[in-house]
Amino acid sequence: MPSVHPELTIAKTVVMLLSGVIAVHAYRSYRRMGGTAMLYVAVGFSLVSVAALVEGMLYELGIFSLHQASAIQTSITAIGIGFVLYSLYGGSMSVDIPAQRDD
Repeated sequence: MPSVHPELTIAKTVVMLLSGVIAVHAYRSYRRMGGTAMLYVAVGFSLVSVAALVEGMLYELGIFSLHQASAIQTSITAIGIGFVLYSLYGGSMSVDIPAQRDD
């Protein structure tokens, strides 16, 4: 049975709560204004919140070692941050190149 790490549990709980609050506010903004960027922010921070919970559960239940659970958490967090990054570009990661003018 893995040992309990109160500092890690507190830190993960704070991350989970803060990212959950951001996700709720972003989703409410999406519902109110209809901007898809806020939906991507909500999904991204929801994944960050879930990642913190998943790591603790996988480790504390003895399913994975701390290193394995951390790798899974980091992967989920990276996907979540990817959603937030995608929202910053408004769904378009392409660069607009101005057309040449014929003088």
